[in-house]
Amino acid sequence: MTDTEEIGLVKINYEIFKNSLKSYNCNVISENIVNKANELTSNYNCFISNYDARSLWEKKKIIALNKSKIKHKPHIINIDFSDDAKCKKEFISYLNKLTDVNKITIYNKIS
Repeated sequence: MTDTEEIGLVKINYEIFKNSLKSYNCNVISENIVNKANELTSNYNCFISNYDARSLWEKKKIIALNKSKIKHKPHIINIDFSDDAKCKKEFISYLNKLTDVNKITIYNKIS
């Protein structure tokens, strides 16, 4: 057994290859290949011949920036500055932070 048989290589004589290449008609393309090419270009933009990855990347960055911009939300301002209102607000903030891990700390702050 030769080295080429062990690795599964096929040797073709250069003259045979050269004659086959000359006689090959490259203008004939299989219908399956044409259909697949049409399917790829119609479904995926990256297969279009004038595809510009940089402009697509720039468009995606602009869209991401627009999504990440903070929308102007109305702010509710409490005009009651009494001690009771401050205590109630502080109590609610402690309740919002209450978990099993920090319950002792929060209980001490509430009391």
